[in-house]
Amino acid sequence: MNQELKKLLLELDQFHDQMSEHSISCKINRVTSEDQSLEVIAERIAFSFCEDYLDKNTSWGTYFGPMMVWTGDNGQVYENPSLSHINKDIVLYWIDRSERTNNPLMKARYSGLVWDLTKKVLNDNPDYLIAIRYINSLIEVCDQNLCEHPTEAIKK
Repeated sequence: MNQELKKLLLELDQFHDQMSEHSISCKINRVTSEDQSLEVIAERIAFSFCEDYLDKNTSWGTYFGPMMVWTGDNGQVYENPSLSHINKDIVLYWIDRSERTNNPLMKARYSGLVWDLTKKVLNDNPDYLIAIRYINSLIEVCDQNLCEHPTEAIKK
């Protein structure tokens, strides 16, 4: 893992003020630029998803969905992030991060992605403890008023 990302994650893990997943994503993207390591890709993807994805035309049937969907000149539909970017190593990384971070917002994102996407991506059921971690971290996010925008807490 690149040292700048490592330092940023340590800072974010201890941060307990209001923020958004978008601001986390911007910070991660700023310090990782050209790095294509597993950790960097997993972090970029984790904070690029849209929660409560509503577009049923391009939906995966999951709570989380792509932030962007567009049709290329060739008629092919592209999405970012894509389910095809997620593999077992990324899911395992998110599980590890959900266990290690002290930041409730980040813990909720990692565990939420694992809970929501494991079946779809790996054709396997996630451990029920992930759901407990997800719910507890969401409660903590709301109790501590950690969402930058109040409507985000309602959505969660």
